[in-house]
Amino acid sequence: CEACGGRLVQRTDDRPATVRRRLQVYRDLTRPVLDYYRESVTPLMTVDGTGAVEEIQDRLMTALQRLAV
Repeated sequence: CEACGGRLVQRTDDRPATVRRRLQVYRDLTRPVLDYYRESVTPLMTVDGTGAVEEIQDRLMTALQRLAV
């Protein structure tokens, strides 16, 4: 590491080939499921999962309350 002089170790799951494979699996297996639910009668709601736990919890609760109406 240029900042601290420590040894830099690359994890196997951070290698370019692994990331490419992960993205391909997403396109092949996960995205079709999302598309299916977006087109279904049951509404698909997305909630931003970034930020503090409390912020995410507030977003989830707001989304659930909208479903209850």
